[in-house]
Amino acid sequence: MSWHVDDSAMRAYVGNSADPATAFSVEAHVLTCAECRAVVAASFDDARLAAGWTGLRRSVTAPRRSVLERALTAAGVSDETARLLEVTPSLQLSWIAALTMTVAVALALAHLSSPGATWFLIAAPILPLGGTILAYGPHVDPAYEIAAAASRSRFALLMIRTTAVLIVSGVVIGIAAAFLPEVGWRAAGWILPSLALSVDMLALSTRTTFLRAGLTFGVVWVAGVTVLAEAAALDALWEPTAQAAFGGAALIGAVLLFASRHQFETGRIA
Repeated sequence: MSWHVDDSAMRAYVGNSADPATAFSVEAHVLTCAECRAVVAASFDDARLAAGWTGLRRSVTAPRRSVLERALTAAGVSDETARLLEVTPSLQLSWIAALTMTVAVALALAHLSSPGATWFLIAAPILPLGGTILAYGPHVDPAYEIAAAASRSRFALLMIRTTAVLIVSGVVIGIAAAFLPEVGWRAAGWILPSLALSVDMLALSTRTTFLRAGLTFGVVWVAGVTVLAEAAALDALWEPTAQAAFGGAALIGAVLLFASRHQFETGRIA
């Protein structure tokens, strides 16, 4: 090697103050010059070098962030929470697309048949219940073990995911309900039944599996609706008394769920 990096260029490069052309020249040179490479190695601060390697490993090994995750972090959600939400099965694009299409079909049927709006309001609570079932557990979540090992509690993870699922489902169904034909205030009549089904299902899941708890309340809802339909009394679901009962059921379920929250930390609930 007939030349070496001069002292001023070397100091600028090591001090991270060299212009791009100088930095490129130094880096190209040290690849073939052991003497200058030794000078660079001896001059670099260990802490800065370690930080550089850490940043490089992170950029190489970190998974690509999805649109949802980037949107959540931009809204102020922590990186950990955004990642835990991003891998929630019932927040995946496929589930949201299926939910939207189901609601769209139900809305179309509501406009094509005279009792359609009533059946839309009856079917609406089942959809958030399905999303809640798919929000947590080893049998539905491929990232369950990783999520369970996160620094926050499993109950907190369940509440974060369930809340997110209910919000997404509620937005989709709520927008569709606003376009129901001639139902007035009843367009919001699905909210309390939906909340009661989902919260009470979570409370029951402390005694059995998520799937069994979800199926139990799904069957109870369908059976109750069928009985009312046979009695030509479906409109009773939207009466203030029934709505108050749904609100009370949701409140009782929330109290029971909170009282049993420690059971989620054992890892036995699925």
